Amino acid sequence: VSSSRIRQALSSADFKELKSLLGRPFSIQSQVLKGDGRGRKLGFPTANLKPNNKLLPPFGVYSGSLKVQQTHYPAVVNIGCRPSFKSEQILVEAHIPNFKGNLYNQVLKLELENFVRKEQKFSRLSDLREQIKRDIHTVFSP
Repeated sequence: VSSSRIRQALSSADFKELKSLLGRPFSIQSQVLKGDGRGRKLGFPTANLKPNNKLLPPFGVYSGSLKVQQTHYPAVVNIGCRPSFKSEQILVEAHIPNFKGNLYNQVLKLELENFVRKEQKFSRLSDLREQIKRDIHTVFSP
């Protein structure tokens, strides 16, 4: 398997091809960092991961699963620099609906499954909140 094929599959967010090439799902492993609390204020708390991966898929929203200890939780994931908040730091944010517990400082493994949409900038927080609701509906609807 050539590294250029892996990079191409990652750059096109082709997770089925990545799984075939890698022999496992594409994953990001990182310690959960304390963020600004914006997700919680919007009603969608997130586990903030600073990616150690040198290569990431395109900025956007994804479906995936977050491994917390030995349990996998379905998650909605944003990878990017949060343009609505004028941030330049690349961050991976995973939202697990209805999760209760403290994840700070734990090392978690995130496996990405599907691309949902590109990252975009919102001028109003209410528009961002509505889009997050649509993203969650898209990921968790049968």
